Amino acid sequence: MFGASRVAFTTPVLSRITYQAFAIECKARDERSRPLSVVLWKIASGTADYQEVFWEMCGYGVLRSVLAGAVVTLRNVAFEALLGLKMGEYAATRR
Repeated sequence: MFGASRVAFTTPVLSRITYQAFAIECKARDERSRPLSVVLWKIASGTADYQEVFWEMCGYGVLRSVLAGAVVTLRNVAFEALLGLKMGEYAATRR
């Protein structure tokens, strides 16, 4: 479980997908519509046992959120490639 979350946050593409999934969920007002946020909170706070968190990570809601994040990320990457943008360059130089 910790290995999967570490890979998700240290790999640039997976980190971007995870961030996008979280950002999409933040738009929802109902907490039941934010399963990834709930799982991330349980991992960070340690309020649930590992088995419960693992099964929630493999649940339909979390997988749906990650898939939605992947679709939006792929769309964004396609537009960046089409327009010749490299977002990493702009983020590093903006101060």
